[in-house]
Amino acid sequence: MKKKFLVGLSSFLILVLTVQLVQMHLGLANYGQEFGTYGQYNRVVRLVKEDSRYKITNHGLNRDLEWKNLDHLNRFYVKIRTTNDEDIEIEFLEDSPEMTERNEETLKEIINKKVSEQVARYNSGQAPQASGTSK
Repeated sequence: MKKKFLVGLSSFLILVLTVQLVQMHLGLANYGQEFGTYGQYNRVVRLVKEDSRYKITNHGLNRDLEWKNLDHLNRFYVKIRTTNDEDIEIEFLEDSPEMTERNEETLKEIINKKVSEQVARYNSGQAPQASGTSK
């Protein structure tokens, strides 16, 4: 009897773990994992947080909850305050090369390039600073 109970309990725990992993992979649960639907989003947020030059003031994502598109994001953004108190927003778009980049050094270069481009646009007066942040 005890052996049947342990087998049943083990089977149940394996089933629960499997369901949780499938949810995380399909983006139905986001616990900061760097794989599946939220993988790139969580990776970029982590890399920005690790960079002492930037402070995240907001971040978010957009996705279509359609069966055929369940496993990907349409876009995500990170609003950043630089050490010069510049509020900027960088975004990653669906089907862009940076949305699938996995190399962390390359991603850091992409993030820095996007930040530099935004700062240059703001300094030249071509674009307003990101709204929704407080100083």
